[in-house]
Amino acid sequence: MNKNMIRLVVLSALLGSNAFARGGNEDQFIISNGQGISSPSFWNGMEGQNPAGIVLNNSNKAQLGFGSFSGTDQPYGSGGFILGNGVLAAGAEYLSKSSAASTKGQIDWALGGRIEAIRTSLGVSSRMSLVSGSAGVYDIGILADVTSSVRFGFMIPNFTGTIDTFGAGLTFLVNQTVDVVVDADYNTTASGGMVKPGLNFHSQNLHASVAYGLNYSGTAVTLLADKITAGLGVKLANSLLFSYEYRGVVEHRLGLTLRFN
Repeated sequence: MNKNMIRLVVLSALLGSNAFARGGNEDQFIISNGQGISSPSFWNGMEGQNPAGIVLNNSNKAQLGFGSFSGTDQPYGSGGFILGNGVLAAGAEYLSKSSAASTKGQIDWALGGRIEAIRTSLGVSSRMSLVSGSAGVYDIGILADVTSSVRFGFMIPNFTGTIDTFGAGLTFLVNQTVDVVVDADYNTTASGGMVKPGLNFHSQNLHASVAYGLNYSGTAVTLLADKITAGLGVKLANSLLFSYEYRGVVEHRLGLTLRFN
């Protein structure tokens, strides 16, 4: 057995085993809330939210997605895989979007790891268009358990060498079923950004969320009706999860996740 094969076997064993998985229930992260900074889902880190959220995976999964936009964009589909055990995680998906003019293919991927000694997860993700052939943009994120009831998130989205936008947020675990989320971003060029508070509800088989956006610039604050979002996640069976997300005016997304272990 050569060295490359040994490395592959070791990586597969680490990602495929729950022996080292941290405590916690990944079913509480079927959908995201806020801006997905302090309360990302275990999947959406590959789609522009905090990539450290991929470490919330405690199992290996495949997911099929379907969504639609308003305007000239047509329905889109996606499919991908995630390997994770709560300490190390990696995932990739293919996303196909169609418009009146063309069909655009996109590859999304994410990598993440958790340092249990400081209760912190780190992640990086990228999205690359297969049509333009241009270099992909990167998201860099951190997710930390400050206390048993407070989770902190920080991310730099769309990083290509310069930083003009960054986001941070806190999730407060009120009790076993309710979380309060407050995420915000700031753009240095616009000298402003968006604050997005929300609520999470999760039980053994159900996860629901709702959030709304507030734009701020200087002292002016405006409610953004097109940034009101909501989601629903349901555990249909131990190995089958369903998700629906309303991502604002107007995007709807359905997901079906198959859990292998």
